[in-house]
Amino acid sequence: MKFMHEMEIEVNREDPNTQSKYLHPDGGWGYVVNVSFIVVMYVSMLPLITFGLYYGPFLASIGDETSLTATSSSIFLAVQSFTGVASGFLLKRYSYRIVGLVAATSYSIGAFSEGFSKSLVHIVISYSLLKGFGFGLLVTVSFTILNDYFDKKHNLIMGISQTVICIGTIIFPIVIAYTIEHMEFRNVGIMLGAFSLLNFPAIATYRCPRKKSTGITKELVTEYDSKSPTEALLQDKYNERVHQAIGHQKNKSMVSLLAIKHWVLDTMGLRLFFDIRYVNMVVGLAVSYNSDFNFTIIVGILLSNSNFRSSDVGMIVMVYFGFDLISRITYSFISYFHTINNRMTFLVATFIISVFRVAFVLGEGYTWKMITIGLVGLTRGFIETPLPLVISEMYKNDFSTAYSLYMFLTGCLGLIFGPITRYVKDITKSDPMIIYFYAVANFLICSTWVMEMIFLKICNKGSHEIVDSEDNKE
Repeated sequence: MKFMHEMEIEVNREDPNTQSKYLHPDGGWGYVVNVSFIVVMYVSMLPLITFGLYYGPFLASIGDETSLTATSSSIFLAVQSFTGVASGFLLKRYSYRIVGLVAATSYSIGAFSEGFSKSLVHIVISYSLLKGFGFGLLVTVSFTILNDYFDKKHNLIMGISQTVICIGTIIFPIVIAYTIEHMEFRNVGIMLGAFSLLNFPAIATYRCPRKKSTGITKELVTEYDSKSPTEALLQDKYNERVHQAIGHQKNKSMVSLLAIKHWVLDTMGLRLFFDIRYVNMVVGLAVSYNSDFNFTIIVGILLSNSNFRSSDVGMIVMVYFGFDLISRITYSFISYFHTINNRMTFLVATFIISVFRVAFVLGEGYTWKMITIGLVGLTRGFIETPLPLVISEMYKNDFSTAYSLYMFLTGCLGLIFGPITRYVKDITKSDPMIIYFYAVANFLICSTWVMEMIFLKICNKGSHEIVDSEDNKE
């Protein structure tokens, strides 16, 4: 069991007894990067939320639009997430700008080719593969560079950024609905492709933050995620066993294999998968993200299949994103005055939003839909905004690796949940059953998080009792 992670800190070579962590600028060029981050999210993310609106009529003409949307979206999510391992590897060898430009190129090619789609295969290639790959790299690069520029202001900057982005989620569906009514399918695709070109000037501003001190080099050291003496003791025993194992490797070939193994684990960041707390955390984040992504994609289809008029559907969706905006503004306001425990916030919001989604599909009336979708939107901001911050809280100095592996796991779960979602729909012939399925998944991950918190609390309490008893004996 492993309760720690490795991080890079700066060591003053002139004074070996002095160590200091990397100083985040918390401003300066970081504000320019923050604006570029918002542009990248606008350009790359907003077209994704209108997938059902853009492709809905076309998919309906070739089959069940709900199932086909879930299929293509699941593949997109899987490809986007599998780029996580690649992005973690690339960011250790190339600059943010180079990786970002590769991502923007892939995304733009996919965006331009979407307008020429004539079959589901074409949609999968252009939307799911090309755009999925580009979007995965763009998200990782953007969140990582923002993490490098901000520390104390990270929560506030993320809250403000997500609020501005949310404004676009309200306006963009209206713009797409209008253009679809007045333009051909191909022309809308070309317009979205041209819109994606804004990624390039935004990525051009991405550069690594400058160090604030001189005579400093980086070393890899161990940092505990908890101050618990029990966890420290477990780690000491783990390190002792590792050193003993290496000491017994008399055969040079075995030593080489061991070195290769450690190089692969460190380079790809896969060592984090041996950290039980990390795995539990990212599984919860991945399940919640999958459920939120799919709900946002199919909410319009769910309403259309309930015999609501197009104007009613548009109004309900607008209320959804409007209250989402309010929740993000609220998060930014709270984070300005108080320090937020992002993981606890995420846990509570995931449980509450699952209840509201179930309530949304249980009722049939227009008023009921408006109220419940508003509650879902009001909770959504407390999931979307702190999601990357949950990882940053525990793995601030190894964020790119931790976030990349989170994306990889999200893709794995997407490949599992996608077919299950389609199977549930085929068996039950009911769209609400999809929402029930994801609600159950969210409740399960909430329970595992609570169990971990209880376990750590018991361990910490036990370790303090041992220390107190030893002090009393002395």
